[in-house]
Amino acid sequence: MSIEFSSLNDFANMSYHCSCGKTHTMDIDTIVVEHGILDHFCEYINRYDSKRIFLVADDNTFEIAGKRVINSLKSSGYSVAEHVFHRDGQLIPNEKALADLLLSIPTQTDLIIAVGSGTINDVSRYLAFKFGIPYVMV
Repeated sequence: MSIEFSSLNDFANMSYHCSCGKTHTMDIDTIVVEHGILDHFCEYINRYDSKRIFLVADDNTFEIAGKRVINSLKSSGYSVAEHVFHRDGQLIPNEKALADLLLSIPTQTDLIIAVGSGTINDVSRYLAFKFGIPYVMV
């Protein structure tokens, strides 16, 4: 199977018929990769009808980008709660990680922002799915 595209954003909301016989859909609204995006991050968040945001990060990703994202969001009028995983070693996407998030997420959250990839993305995406709210990965 060959899929042609001219930019990563061509993958957003893409459907394709696979050799397995099924049609698969990429449930991603937008893909943005650009230098300095954290400087105007809220431009992309403004498209969501959300004002109460829950940010998920770990020690590393919080220092690298999480603080800047929170400052940008708060200065734009968003209410932001956060959960930063403090850990030694690798974060495992297990019941404990999900329980930590479930105990931390405010009840009126209407958007989740995952700052990081891998496990941070996995547990944030699952939480957003369970709550029926959108999420964004930074």
